[in-house]
Order: sequence, then C-alpha cells, then structure tokens
Amino acid sequence: MKSIPISVRLSPAEAAFLADFTAPDAVTPSDKLRFIINKVRKEEHAPHSLADSKQRASGYLAPALAVIEQAESRCQKQSSLLATQHYWLERSLSSLLFHAGNIKQSDDAIQLYERECLKLLVNTTGQQLRQLKPPLSSSHNPDILDNVRHKLDELMNVQGVNDE
Repeated sequence: MKSIPISVRLSPAEAAFLADFTAPDAVTPSDKLRFIINKVRKEEHAPHSLADSKQRASGYLAPALAVIEQAESRCQKQSSLLATQHYWLERSLSSLLFHAGNIKQSDDAIQLYERECLKLLVNTTGQQLRQLKPPLSSSHNPDILDNVRHKLDELMNVQGVNDE
C-alpha cells in the first residue's frame, strides 16, 4: 500500500508529547503517529470478548491505580478494601465496554448486562463484608456483622448470583 505524505503543524507541547511518547516498535514521529491512530481505531470498536474489554479497562485504570499502589508502598500498608474496590471498578468497566455493543444491537441484551452488574455488586459487597472486623467498642454486638453476612448470603442465593 502506498503511503500518503501529510504535513502537520504541532504546538510545542504537542511536539514535546510526541517526542517523549513511547510505544512498541515506534521510533520515528511517523511510527508514533501510526501507533496512536491504530490504538484509537481499535478503541472505536466494541471489544470482541470479555477478556478484550478487561484488557482495555485495565489500560484505562492503570495510571490512577498506580498512584494508589505507590502510596500504599510508601506507607508499607495495603488495603484489602481498596483492592476489592479496584477489582469491582475494573470488572464493572470491562462489563460495560463489552455489553455496550450488544445493547446497541438488541434491547434484550440489557437484561444480561443488568444481571452481570447485580452479580458483581453482590459478590463484591460480600467480599467487603467478610473483610470487616468488629469495632473495638465494647458496646458492639459481634453477632450483628454475622447477621448481615448471613442475610447477604440469603439474598445472593435468592437472586441466583452466589458464585462463591
């Protein structure tokens, strides 16, 4: 295929961005622009599988999650609550990306998406509740948290979304 030469004027900030931009096998400004164009082109299309959408969601979230992970590393602490929340966020976004294309084509597909959202919400809430520890207050009734967990398990079974 014959290449078509183009001339583009860039602002100093855009030129600096392009110069600093790194991508696999992209060395020249032309290579870098081709990489960016191909990436945008791929993102315009709905993912073909849930794995593709998960990879895309991970890429979107990686910069923000890296900041949290670096802060945890500096503090030498890791939050299981944040890890669960990040898992939920990635799965929710990947499910949305995957199902959006199907929903555009069929109104029935929204029911499947809704069911997946419910399943993810209930399972993630269950994980978070299981990680909770009773407060140190002597007035706390330790049975309350167990009762909440039991009711959640019942709800998960009634809804048919208990995968654990």
